[in-house]
Amino acid sequence: MTLVVKNANKDLEKLVKAAAKLANASVSVKSEKNDKLKEAISEYERDKKNGKITRYTSFAAFEKDM
Repeated sequence: MTLVVKNANKDLEKLVKAAAKLANASVSVKSEKNDKLKEAISEYERDKKNGKITRYTSFAAFEKDM
């Protein structure tokens, strides 16, 4: 059986681990990235794939383009 708990704090994590230990079960903890960060990464990857990202070889080239 798989149980997923989201937005848990450290106290709940300790409680679940203790309960799992009593039942001879294992617990794995995985932190998720911030939703805004996920969206920003997705937007960057989408723009990169569509060729909307401009790369500059120097700061001078960047300034000239601005």
